[in-house]
Amino acid sequence: MWQAVFVAVAVAVISGIILGILGRIPAWITNFFANLRSRWRGPNLSVNSRIILVPVPRRCHWTMGQRDGKPSMQIITNWYVTNSSDETLHLLDAALLMPNPKGRNCNTHVFTIERHEDRSDQAHSGIDMPIPPHQTGVADVSFFLDPPTQQEGTALMVQLFIVDQFGRKHSTPKVKLEYH
Repeated sequence: MWQAVFVAVAVAVISGIILGILGRIPAWITNFFANLRSRWRGPNLSVNSRIILVPVPRRCHWTMGQRDGKPSMQIITNWYVTNSSDETLHLLDAALLMPNPKGRNCNTHVFTIERHEDRSDQAHSGIDMPIPPHQTGVADVSFFLDPPTQQEGTALMVQLFIVDQFGRKHSTPKVKLEYH
């Protein structure tokens, strides 16, 4: 009789140990892949590093100009940039996705602007200001593209990406720019 009770207790204990170990396996697998993902992304990067880009409609357009006596397009865009990450954000560079600048001379200018408290469109102070975590700033992104890809007076579809200090590329939505 004692032997049957001993066997039953032993089976229950061993089963509990096995089930406890098996129950932890999914957590171990999840942690393993999370560690691999964080190593792949590099040091000091938050899993929630993300920015949201929204165009400022009245401040996005294109125009025709000249560089070195030759026709050149100037593409002017302004973006509300919301930094939803836990790191301070610095915008370092941008590139056109659309129109495709391949085979053309393309110069880029990126400025991050701090806005005054009154939030008016004309009130700026400082250039190349970092965007603090969980805050919104404004970025002016301009391109000179020559030779031009568009006829004067026509609308232009534009898409670009902005590069942050970690080398991450953040794509913008497609925006239709009017000629001014």
